[in-house]
Amino acid sequence: MNTVASQAEFDVGGVRLPRPFRIRRLGHFGVNVRDPEASLDFLLPAARFSRLRPDRLRRALPAAEQGRHGPGIGYFTRHGTDHHSFVLFPRGVLAALNPHYRAHPELVVNQITWQVGSLREVTGGFRLVHAARAARAALRAANLPGSNWPFLSATRTATSNELYYGIEQVGWDGYSKPRAMHKTRYEKPPALPHRSEYAEVNQAFAEGYAAASGWRAEEKGEEKFDVGGVLLARRSRS
Repeated sequence: MNTVASQAEFDVGGVRLPRPFRIRRLGHFGVNVRDPEASLDFLLPAARFSRLRPDRLRRALPAAEQGRHGPGIGYFTRHGTDHHSFVLFPRGVLAALNPHYRAHPELVVNQITWQVGSLREVTGGFRLVHAARAARAALRAANLPGSNWPFLSATRTATSNELYYGIEQVGWDGYSKPRAMHKTRYEKPPALPHRSEYAEVNQAFAEGYAAASGWRAEEKGEEKFDVGGVLLARRSRS
């Protein structure tokens, strides 16, 4: 990091810090695997994760390339109310789509994420990384699966660190947002203040989107295991 950036102080929610953000917690993370479906079959019963929704990455490939790079579906899984906490991505398709992965075939960890407390901290972190030229950075979509506001920067080991604010919450009915609501995308920080997620959702409802048209995970198997006095389809509680 350059000298100017390292000596600066930033107002982060009323507190002076040497960087424009404060990490609140370790968030979700993802791995690149050869066969996400096989990995999912191992992960769900072993680690108390629930399948949330698939993401068909193969559709992003040119028609002539589809089907040539192995499985094309990744999976978002969760263990609580956060939209996702562990993500499985198809290694072959990601390498075909992204030169970063082609340049680092040894890369298994797709991303490690760190949650901050405000959108202003995400945009401030983005600008700091660019100013320091310490890593590549790109502000990703606000409303891709999960509705979190992130930017990613690659470390010297090629793993992507993601700084993000907020994430979609999945409630008692198990539904996530419909894919049609994943419209907002930014390639650079948006002007602040930005409208709220509440306003975005209200607009979607006014345009006729139904909340119940989103993805809803279904448990496989019969509920036959007594887990702490509750019948479940697995031997452990998610």
